[in-house]
Amino acid sequence: MLRVRTRIRELACLLALALGHARADSLPRDLTLKQLDHTAWTARDGAPIGVNGIAADRDGTLWLATRGGLYKFDGLHFSLYLPPASDPTLPSIEMRSVYIDRGGALWVAPWLKDLIRIRDGHPRIFGGQDGLPGVAVVQMLQAPDNSMWVLSHGLLYRQLGDRWVEALPHSEEVGEVSHFFFDRAGTLWIATRSWLWFVPPGSTVPRKTQENVGSLAEIVEMADGSLWADVLAPVASVRRLSVPGHPTSKPLTFPVEASSIALDPTGDLWVASSRNGVQRLSASGLGLQRSGLIQRTSHDVQTFDQQAGLTGIGSFTVFRDASGTIWAGTTRGLDRFRMPTLTRLPDPTIEGDVGVTACPNGEVWMGSGDFLVSVVGDRITHHSLGELWGLYCDRNNTIWYSRVGKVVSLRNGVERSFPAPPVHLFYCVVQMVGDVDNLYATCARSGLWRHSSDAWTKIEVPGFPDETPLAISQDSAGRVWTGYIDNKIGMLDGSAGRTFPVDASPGVGNVQAILAMHKGVVAGGAHGIAVLHGDHFQSLATLDPDAVQGVSGLVEDHRGDLWLNGARGVFRIPSEELAKGITWPSYRMQSEHFSGDGIVGFAYQGYELPTAVIAPNGRIWIATSSTAVYVDPDRVHRDTVPAITSIQAFTDNETPRYEPHPTIEPGKHTLRIRYFGAHLSAPERVSYRYRLDGQDQAWEDVGTRTEAVYTNLKPGSYTFHVAASNGDGIWSEADRPLQFVVLPAFYQRWWFVAFCLLALGLLLRIAFRMRFDYATNQLRRRLEERAQERVRIARDLHDTLLQGVQGLILCFHSDIEEVPDDLPARALLEKTLDRAEAVINEGRERVRTLRSEESTATDLPQALAQVSSLVRARNAAPIEVLVEGEPRPLRTIVHDEVYCVGREAITNALRHAAATRIEVEISYGSTHLRVRCRDNGKGMSRQQLDAGSPAGHWGVTGMKERAARIGAKLDIWSTPGAGTEVEITVSAATAYSVQTAKHALTRTAV
Repeated sequence: MLRVRTRIRELACLLALALGHARADSLPRDLTLKQLDHTAWTARDGAPIGVNGIAADRDGTLWLATRGGLYKFDGLHFSLYLPPASDPTLPSIEMRSVYIDRGGALWVAPWLKDLIRIRDGHPRIFGGQDGLPGVAVVQMLQAPDNSMWVLSHGLLYRQLGDRWVEALPHSEEVGEVSHFFFDRAGTLWIATRSWLWFVPPGSTVPRKTQENVGSLAEIVEMADGSLWADVLAPVASVRRLSVPGHPTSKPLTFPVEASSIALDPTGDLWVASSRNGVQRLSASGLGLQRSGLIQRTSHDVQTFDQQAGLTGIGSFTVFRDASGTIWAGTTRGLDRFRMPTLTRLPDPTIEGDVGVTACPNGEVWMGSGDFLVSVVGDRITHHSLGELWGLYCDRNNTIWYSRVGKVVSLRNGVERSFPAPPVHLFYCVVQMVGDVDNLYATCARSGLWRHSSDAWTKIEVPGFPDETPLAISQDSAGRVWTGYIDNKIGMLDGSAGRTFPVDASPGVGNVQAILAMHKGVVAGGAHGIAVLHGDHFQSLATLDPDAVQGVSGLVEDHRGDLWLNGARGVFRIPSEELAKGITWPSYRMQSEHFSGDGIVGFAYQGYELPTAVIAPNGRIWIATSSTAVYVDPDRVHRDTVPAITSIQAFTDNETPRYEPHPTIEPGKHTLRIRYFGAHLSAPERVSYRYRLDGQDQAWEDVGTRTEAVYTNLKPGSYTFHVAASNGDGIWSEADRPLQFVVLPAFYQRWWFVAFCLLALGLLLRIAFRMRFDYATNQLRRRLEERAQERVRIARDLHDTLLQGVQGLILCFHSDIEEVPDDLPARALLEKTLDRAEAVINEGRERVRTLRSEESTATDLPQALAQVSSLVRARNAAPIEVLVEGEPRPLRTIVHDEVYCVGREAITNALRHAAATRIEVEISYGSTHLRVRCRDNGKGMSRQQLDAGSPAGHWGVTGMKERAARIGAKLDIWSTPGAGTEVEITVSAATAYSVQTAKHALTRTAV
């Protein structure tokens, strides 16, 4: 609010206007030249000076013949044409005129001599050697039969191949020609220094008319068939001609020394003048029934000169392009005129800080510190009422505004006032809503006040913010909505108040506009817009983030579309898009942008709010920092002309490539593709998207960027597509997409990849074999070490334990001899002695086994089959041994470890599992030895298996350790009540002493 106060004080110091009389001006039905959207380019923008001629190329660009050379203009950039180094230089720097024929060739007339044809960028210069007189060419036209005609040295020449011949060789009576023209019927019109001649189609004989035109400069044919020309005799003027085939009995003349004339799509005649800038003659004033002299002060004549913004004092040429846009070349630059979407008022005094409001009776009021204007229909009325602030019209058509220390109402031309809220500020009231019975006003640094019954009351309601609002609005139910800084909104309904927060992300920021729509209450601010959703305001997202930046004006039109006036221009969100955004908060709404369509300045931020209102006739009024504009939603000018999209250049590592289908050599590369969408009427609204087939999966939207860059593409064929939008949703794709091929390097070809894969496979195989051999050798070394250890242990057992036990047996045998034979103890002792001898024999066998390097083929099955006889268990279960394959001798260490694992499994089944059936399956495979022991005992739980052996027992743990010693795989499966299965698997290279591969199947039962 400090900014508001400062601004008001500045205005108060500068302005002190008294009450005065009102005056009325006429707002014409047709827009004046000053209301058109005018854009100027001068030398500061890169524009050339002295534009003598303009022509539109088929790619949507303009060619300019200027005093400084031949220029091309794409709507944004000016570029000087220079012929390729291998082509001849141009005969002159200054160019007189340009022309584009129906085949797309560019014809250029240098100022001094010769004629230039440019095709595909290469010039061809025609001169005396080609049949031309060798002097300057004044004019170029293409005849109805597509042949090219030129005017040089007062004669007409016609092109035949690469030669030029006189077009009318037997017309000496015509004299020196100054201009020629083909009308829509194909008639050739020839202007001389005195008379106007014509040649009907199919004839070669000129016929004289009664028109004395003198050095005629240009002829145009109107929609009604009449011919207009700018002539020098008998007086310099633009006038309607009375000639055969185009009769008119009523001459009509506009006195002006014209240099060029052109027709716009509405039939208005544009005149370029070296002294009067650009003038426009209204089509309504050029009708066949009109006659006489058109005065320069007539309402049918509009003038746009340097004072109005034209780049130069005089204009050399005017030109209409395919979209209807008018271009004017002047002494100092280039000017463009087009129909605006947002229209300014024709009154130049309505400028500066503007506030705007609309009344129910159709009046629109706008004003600021130094003016107050009302607009009713086509009539503008100025009211000299002095400085004012906070303009507002209530439902009773009463105008409210504030002055120093006062609130003023204006109704039927009568002004009444009463004191502002008692806050001791010169400028307090900033915005108002309500009516004479309940007038609500925001007061700087003092909150919200209500004036009722001739008294002010500050709004202090529980639940309602007590800060000063930035924005205030009243809905149809009489509720007052207020916006504050930092995402806060208040609502006052009679004596009840509420505060609504706004979503923090992205939020609104400072709330500067509030609108009660049919779809809900919408708030706009510095950073976005939001809609009321329950007890809070829900943020809305847009596809174009600029649409919701700095919003200070919100309007709903009769279709339900939402219009926003913000820091980036004027935007419209269609009703259906708004509905989607309200339903799905994550949806990004599409919007239409109107910046650059006649708008000047920017939307106010923080004061003179709101900046957008709608009148009863549906016209939307937008206030900016410079002026006020309006738009009729039903008459929005939609651009239906597509941009002409083309690929401009293709470079490979900064080297230009001009081939139709370039081939990119292998290696690192940076490819740059430059493209452009020519749209002269609105180049600033053109946006792009592109897709590279073979690389991109979908279109990539790139905004206004006009270059695509790709680096180090993989080998293959590619096609580059680019499309441009004209800003109104009409996309146009380049007719010729760019196709190119990236060649593979030798290391990217299939045979190299195949060779690498093969080599890698061989290396892996070699590495695997080396690793396998290494592991086998390591295991063999460990086995040899263990075998040596076994021999040592066997020797020690034989020399110590067995010899000692043998001695004990001998002693015990001697002692038994002392026991009488009839004693029962002798028999028991002899039985024990026999058992001891069996033990010593078994020990000797074990020692023999320890000293042996391998077992016999039948050792393992027999050993496992006899385990039950070594275990003292009641009702020992039978053991069934199944042998698959031919039994083979095993390495001793493998035999012992596998036997011990199997013995432990059988022992557990007999002693602990109460098994009634035990099966042992021994498989002598070609790649492995597998021993599987299964029983039908009571089994173990998963917890017991995971825990291993209980304390003091080492069965399961020992089996795992024995398997690990020989590099075997051990698996144990068990389920409570379903038995246990133990499987040990050893590779053949580790297990067998002799490699054999026969199959057999034997079964042994014990």
